[in-house]
Amino acid sequence: MDGIELRTAAGAFLAEALGWPGGHAEIGENLDLAQVNGDEVVSATEIEPDDGPAPILIFCFALTDAGRARRAVAVETMLEAAAMGTPGPRIVAEGEVDEFGLLLATTPSGLAILTGEPAAQQAPATAERPAASAAARGRAADALMDALREANERAAELKRLLPPPGSGERSVEERALSLFLLDPSSLGDLMAVMRRVVEDAAREQGAGQPK
Repeated sequence: MDGIELRTAAGAFLAEALGWPGGHAEIGENLDLAQVNGDEVVSATEIEPDDGPAPILIFCFALTDAGRARRAVAVETMLEAAAMGTPGPRIVAEGEVDEFGLLLATTPSGLAILTGEPAAQQAPATAERPAASAAARGRAADALMDALREANERAAELKRLLPPPGSGERSVEERALSLFLLDPSSLGDLMAVMRRVVEDAAREQGAGQPK
């Protein structure tokens, strides 16, 4: 895909979808190129409305048979994530410019900022629920600890493989990871559990100290 035509198309798409002023080529030039993969190119940027920053991805597909198929898969995946309420990119707009099919996506919290609608809320942590047994809590704690150890090992591997900061050499998967981590709802349960167990441990240590 021709780089200049692609950036101009992406700029025109953003100008229409978000009401951005300015030349289409100029808007496109300010996008951060994330990944080129055959009939698919992914760019990224971040906007800062009054309610806070909203990271966005622009997926650009050549309107070939292969490109249309990849776009259909991307749309299906994002719609399924939205329907299930799971973390991941959400579609903001879809359209075609010249010979390109484009998708604009953001995080769930970014979508709430862009649309002005409240983000989906999880059930309150204080909601009544049956008391869990010590055995069930122990199994869940063991499973989480194993998952955290594995996650740390994978993070160490990715840390070793990442290019220098600011190089612009970021894969689609790395972009997806950044969107996931930028969304406060993605790790909300994990952070809540970590705070809880650390606070409980600190409280127990304080209670056990001589007065």
